[in-house]
Amino acid sequence: MAKRRFRLGMWMRLGIVLTALWIVGATLYRGSERVVRDSESAFFLKNICEQRQALEPEIPRPDCEREFNDAQRIASMGQPFQIAAIEASVWAGLFWITLGIFYLLGRWILAGRMRKIEEEQVPDA
Repeated sequence: MAKRRFRLGMWMRLGIVLTALWIVGATLYRGSERVVRDSESAFFLKNICEQRQALEPEIPRPDCEREFNDAQRIASMGQPFQIAAIEASVWAGLFWITLGIFYLLGRWILAGRMRKIEEEQVPDA
Protein backbone atom coordinates (compact mmCIF):
# COMPACT_ATOMS: atom_id res chain seq x y z
CA MET A 1 0.00 0.00 0.00
CA ALA A 2 1.46 3.32 -1.03
CA LYS A 3 1.71 6.05 1.55
CA ARG A 4 -0.14 9.19 0.72
CA ARG A 5 1.92 12.30 1.33
CA PHE A 6 0.25 15.23 3.02
CA ARG A 7 0.77 18.31 0.91
CA LEU A 8 -0.01 21.85 1.93
CA GLY A 9 -2.13 23.82 -0.46
CA MET A 10 -1.46 27.40 -1.44
CA TRP A 11 -3.90 28.83 1.12
CA MET A 12 -2.43 26.73 3.93
CA ARG A 13 1.10 27.89 3.12
CA LEU A 14 -0.09 31.48 2.93
CA GLY A 15 -1.82 31.08 6.30
CA ILE A 16 1.33 29.70 7.90
CA VAL A 17 3.47 32.55 6.54
CA LEU A 18 0.96 35.21 7.61
CA THR A 19 0.65 33.65 11.07
CA ALA A 20 4.43 33.65 11.50
CA LEU A 21 4.63 37.28 10.37
CA TRP A 22 1.80 38.18 12.75
CA ILE A 23 3.53 36.53 15.72
CA VAL A 24 6.88 38.22 15.00
CA GLY A 25 5.33 41.65 14.30
CA ALA A 26 2.95 41.61 17.25
CA THR A 27 5.73 40.42 19.57
CA LEU A 28 8.02 43.26 18.55
CA TYR A 29 5.25 45.85 18.74
CA ARG A 30 3.79 44.79 22.09
CA GLY A 31 7.18 44.05 23.65
CA SER A 32 8.61 47.46 22.75
CA GLU A 33 5.37 49.07 23.94
CA ARG A 34 5.82 47.40 27.33
CA VAL A 35 9.46 48.51 27.55
CA VAL A 36 8.48 52.12 26.84
CA ARG A 37 5.62 52.00 29.33
CA ASP A 38 7.80 50.53 32.07
CA SER A 39 10.54 53.06 31.38
CA GLU A 40 8.03 55.92 31.56
CA SER A 41 6.79 54.56 34.88
CA ALA A 42 10.34 54.53 36.25
CA PHE A 43 10.91 58.14 35.14
CA PHE A 44 7.58 59.12 36.71
CA LEU A 45 8.64 57.58 40.03
CA LYS A 46 11.97 59.40 39.84
CA ASN A 47 10.21 62.74 39.24
CA ILE A 48 7.86 62.15 42.18
CA CYS A 49 10.84 61.34 44.41
CA GLU A 50 12.72 64.49 43.32
CA GLN A 51 9.64 66.66 43.88
CA ARG A 52 9.20 65.23 47.39
CA GLN A 53 12.84 65.96 48.15
CA ALA A 54 12.47 69.52 46.88
CA LEU A 55 9.32 70.16 48.96
CA GLU A 56 10.57 68.52 52.16
CA PRO A 57 14.38 68.66 52.18
CA GLU A 58 14.60 68.17 55.97
CA ILE A 59 13.06 64.68 55.82
CA PRO A 60 15.69 62.09 54.89
CA ARG A 61 14.68 60.20 51.77
CA PRO A 62 16.41 57.43 49.82
CA ASP A 63 18.43 58.40 46.81
CA CYS A 64 16.08 59.03 43.86
CA GLU A 65 18.63 57.77 41.36
CA ARG A 66 18.84 54.47 43.22
CA GLU A 67 15.02 54.22 43.28
CA PHE A 68 14.96 54.93 39.55
CA ASN A 69 17.55 52.21 38.86
CA ASP A 70 15.61 49.77 41.05
CA ALA A 71 12.36 50.56 39.19
CA GLN A 72 14.07 50.05 35.82
CA ARG A 73 15.66 46.78 36.99
CA ILE A 74 12.28 45.48 38.20
CA ALA A 75 10.64 46.53 34.91
CA SER A 76 13.28 44.74 32.87
CA MET A 77 12.77 41.54 34.87
CA GLY A 78 9.24 41.26 33.46
CA GLN A 79 10.62 39.90 30.17
CA PRO A 80 8.22 41.94 28.00
CA PHE A 81 9.07 40.23 24.73
CA GLN A 82 8.40 36.74 26.06
CA ILE A 83 5.02 37.82 27.40
CA ALA A 84 4.22 39.55 24.10
CA ALA A 85 5.18 36.41 22.14
CA ILE A 86 2.83 34.30 24.26
CA GLU A 87 0.01 36.82 23.77
CA ALA A 88 0.52 36.94 20.00
CA SER A 89 0.62 33.14 19.76
CA VAL A 90 -2.57 32.77 21.80
CA TRP A 91 -4.39 35.30 19.61
CA ALA A 92 -3.18 33.57 16.44
CA GLY A 93 -4.36 30.21 17.80
CA LEU A 94 -7.76 31.62 18.72
CA PHE A 95 -8.06 33.13 15.25
CA TRP A 96 -7.39 29.79 13.54
CA ILE A 97 -9.74 27.91 15.85
CA THR A 98 -12.50 30.45 15.15
CA LEU A 99 -11.82 30.30 11.42
CA GLY A 100 -11.99 26.49 11.51
CA ILE A 101 -15.32 26.60 13.35
CA PHE A 102 -16.78 28.98 10.75
CA TYR A 103 -15.42 26.82 7.93
CA LEU A 104 -16.95 23.63 9.34
CA LEU A 105 -20.21 25.42 10.09
CA GLY A 106 -20.37 26.69 6.51
CA ARG A 107 -19.71 23.20 5.11
CA TRP A 108 -22.40 21.73 7.38
CA ILE A 109 -24.93 24.33 6.22
CA LEU A 110 -24.07 23.77 2.55
CA ALA A 111 -24.28 19.97 2.93
CA GLY A 112 -27.78 20.27 4.38
CA ARG A 113 -28.81 22.64 1.63
CA MET A 114 -27.47 20.35 -1.11
CA ARG A 115 -29.27 17.37 0.43
CA LYS A 116 -32.53 19.35 0.44
CA ILE A 117 -32.05 20.33 -3.23
CA GLU A 118 -31.32 16.70 -4.18
CA GLU A 119 -34.47 15.52 -2.37
CA GLU A 120 -36.58 18.09 -4.22
CA GLN A 121 -35.23 16.96 -7.60
CA VAL A 122 -35.96 13.25 -7.11
CA PRO A 123 -39.37 12.50 -8.69
CA ASP A 124 -41.82 10.54 -6.60
CA ALA A 125 -42.66 7.16 -8.06
